[in-house]
Amino acid sequence: MNIKEPKFEYLIEGKELHNELVKIEEIRKLFLRKWRFRNCKKLFRVRVESTRYGLSGILDLVLICNQDVIPVEIKLCNFENNYVPIHHKAQLMAYALCLEEIFGKYVNKGFLYYVKNDKLIEVYLNDEIRKQVINSIIEIGNVLSGKYVPRIVKEVSKCRNCWYCRYCKD
Repeated sequence: MNIKEPKFEYLIEGKELHNELVKIEEIRKLFLRKWRFRNCKKLFRVRVESTRYGLSGILDLVLICNQDVIPVEIKLCNFENNYVPIHHKAQLMAYALCLEEIFGKYVNKGFLYYVKNDKLIEVYLNDEIRKQVINSIIEIGNVLSGKYVPRIVKEVSKCRNCWYCRYCKD
């Protein structure tokens, strides 16, 4: 639709904080302390993309351990109720799809690091989440190409902080 969201203060602040956290040596030390990552190559702030799926982004950390390529995403929130939100898993899976295209290796797991309560969660990227993400990519492509306009979500409370909601209501 070629509509750009303006840079709200909380978005700018969050992005600046996010960028700072990635640079902080404590995060590097966290992954150096973890015994399973000691022999892994660590690449911070890696630009990844997939031409197959039309995805691109900047991945916080890529671990290269033996023959495995593992995405790590840093979240500025708490890990609550032993539950990983689906959108966190989906983002990790999207990064995995990019890494698969770049490295030519199947990616079956990743990690989410929740900064606020210092939790590192291993996430298995199974076929179910893979299919959901690929289907979402196709659906988003159909929306962007004008094939259809998605329905308004049932949980309108999710729209509260969304700048695009003014277009959805039309």
